[in-house]
Amino acid sequence: MAQPYERISPHLLRSQQNMANSYVLLSESGKALLIDYGYDFKTGFPEGTEPYGRRPWLYSIPLLKREFNLTQIDVVIPTHYHDDHVAGINLLRRVEGTQVWAAENFAPILENPSHYDLPCLWYDPIQVDRRLPLNLPFRWEEYELTVYGLPGHTLYAAAIALEVDGAR
Repeated sequence: MAQPYERISPHLLRSQQNMANSYVLLSESGKALLIDYGYDFKTGFPEGTEPYGRRPWLYSIPLLKREFNLTQIDVVIPTHYHDDHVAGINLLRRVEGTQVWAAENFAPILENPSHYDLPCLWYDPIQVDRRLPLNLPFRWEEYELTVYGLPGHTLYAAAIALEVDGAR
């Protein structure tokens, strides 16, 4: 895809590269915060459930950095534990040095997926660098964000509230 990111506002992008909703928050410092990072392709879901058939990649990251003058993919915050929202996080950490911040209601699932009998789990543990308490604001760069429990799609999910470019 020639333009994998759609600009929602000057500092908020939506990925068009995957089936899951994934967003990029741009800081004036040249850093980016990703909301979810699963499979970086839009060709449907991977075949089968075996790990070898579900390899993530970072296809759009170099373009993201180049097109939006980013120096760092600083943080990724998943909204829930499903593989299409987290599959690329370990690769992103390894290649880009990205930190993982996760809502406290599902951080243990990311870190110890083999301890849970839940659908669509990513098979590798994902180290969480910062656990985000629910309903309490926190800062990243010039933004204030808050995570809220949002069961529905899955019992352990979070909504992320923030104000960017005058919109909430």
